[in-house]
Amino acid sequence: MNKIKNFSLLLFALPLLLTSCLKDNDEVFDESASERLQAALAETRTILRGAENGWVMDYYVGTDQVYGGYTFIVKFDSLTCTACSELTPQAETSFYKLTTDNGPVLTFDTYNTVLHELATPSAGNYEGSHADYEFQVVSATPELVLLRGRRTGSVMQMRPLKTTPTDYLQKVAQMQEGMLVASMDADLGGNNVTADIDLDGRQVSFYSTTDSTLVHDCAFTFTDEGIRLYSAVEAFGKTLFDFSYDAETKKFTSLDKQNPGIELQGRLPKDYVYYEQVPGDYVFTFQVSDGKGGYRNVPVDVTIEPDAEGTGFIMKGLGQGFDIKLGYDKSKGVLSLNTQIIAEISGGYLWMNAADFGGGGSLYPGISVCGMITKWNEDLDNPVLTWVTNGFEDMPTDSFCLWMTDTEGSSLGQYRESEYTYAGYPLMLFLQNITKKTPFPDVNK
Repeated sequence: MNKIKNFSLLLFALPLLLTSCLKDNDEVFDESASERLQAALAETRTILRGAENGWVMDYYVGTDQVYGGYTFIVKFDSLTCTACSELTPQAETSFYKLTTDNGPVLTFDTYNTVLHELATPSAGNYEGSHADYEFQVVSATPELVLLRGRRTGSVMQMRPLKTTPTDYLQKVAQMQEGMLVASMDADLGGNNVTADIDLDGRQVSFYSTTDSTLVHDCAFTFTDEGIRLYSAVEAFGKTLFDFSYDAETKKFTSLDKQNPGIELQGRLPKDYVYYEQVPGDYVFTFQVSDGKGGYRNVPVDVTIEPDAEGTGFIMKGLGQGFDIKLGYDKSKGVLSLNTQIIAEISGGYLWMNAADFGGGGSLYPGISVCGMITKWNEDLDNPVLTWVTNGFEDMPTDSFCLWMTDTEGSSLGQYRESEYTYAGYPLMLFLQNITKKTPFPDVNK
């Protein structure tokens, strides 16, 4: 009987309990979902506008940050933003928009040269550089805003700018120009940490000679003090993420609050060739068929000059009807000769095209990363730079031909006219070396 009485009391009390719960829920969800999103948008806008000098954005380009990180500066007001970058220092103003899609979304929805240049297709890059101009707002505080690119998925960090955009970008440019290393390393409690650095590609690869499990590859951005990584490295109980750099000592010092003062020593290889050593007169040697089943050397006098940007070179004298672009890898101190467009003919492109004649005649039409690099003999008085394949994705190169494609990149076959040649020859087989006619200047940096 008591059990029945207790059960009756429970049934009587249940509506009261449900009423109380519903009342509590109404209080918790007093605002609708749309009202909460609008409040989040308003808070985000307030934070974005709150940085007096604007925000320094670590802007990463390409899928998996393959093209590295770049410094952008963006200042927001209620409807417009003003942006500049290390690529485009001249500021430009345009509209931006904050909308919602599972949280706040920041979109630079009107064209801005600074903010859209890397995402815009061009004749030589019909997909653009896979860059973002629409971002999910991951989190936002007055000290740090995290954005995720909706195209690439890369996370961009924004920090309040503490100086003027001009001053900050000038310091970034000076840092980029003055940084001269191929690797850096440190001893952390008896454990080795080493990183190979690609300054031009803005990539770094961490590993350890004492622990094979330490592998961390990521992009980085130049800052006014040094470099900042896309993602932190955890190494032997230490976190490495943000570094200052001293050009005189080539030392990187950790700026992370948890592990301040950790130093990594920057280094260059023994056969490093400085940019200033390259310009001058050379003899460029390649081979052609001797008509008897063998090959003979063809020496050609050439001149190598700095290009307009001061980051590569122009080689004159080898190409009949065209000059040749030589790249320069600042981290490794090597020249590169890659597949490149040398002329537009009949609505198509004429390429100086990499090939592998020694391996059976493989051809890589229009793939501009295929080519060769130099290796110096380390002789200042008689400098010889030997050509070797750059080894791109198992596409070895030892020779160059002249090849035609249409504007979409489809092959049209070998170029057989006489207007464009390699010193009078249609094929440049088995590149040998380039020998400078004068000694390398002794550069001590």
